[in-house]
Amino acid sequence: MVKASIRISLICSSLYRAHFEETQHILHRDMKNITGANAILSGLATLERPYYVELLQASQIKSGTFTSRLNDLMAMGLVGRIQANSRGPAKYADYHFTNSMFHFWYRYVYKYWGEIVRGNGADVYQTYVKPQLKDFVEASCIAI
Repeated sequence: MVKASIRISLICSSLYRAHFEETQHILHRDMKNITGANAILSGLATLERPYYVELLQASQIKSGTFTSRLNDLMAMGLVGRIQANSRGPAKYADYHFTNSMFHFWYRYVYKYWGEIVRGNGADVYQTYVKPQLKDFVEASCIAI
């Protein structure tokens, strides 16, 4: 009975972990170096439709790496750019998530990963996710 319980626990833990890390698996599948992508996506999650320079500053990575990773993320369909005709060059475009799973992940999970892994997921949900969840879902539905 104990062996069966341990086996079930290990299987559930493996399934949970696989689902929990899905965004990282997707990035690893399509990129060699995901550190820059994580920095950009984390920065994007904290800003509302930032300009190029704002996103570059929030990501805190070198300009060349930033441009390459941002182009990769746009090619993957995770980040989009809205170019306003009156704003001129691409640096004045607004950047946004085009994938709501990644948006949610980087806004709430990636940011609090350490707390969640330490078993404080319920606290993270009550403190950070629940108060903003309605607005987040409404904004995601409007974007669709």
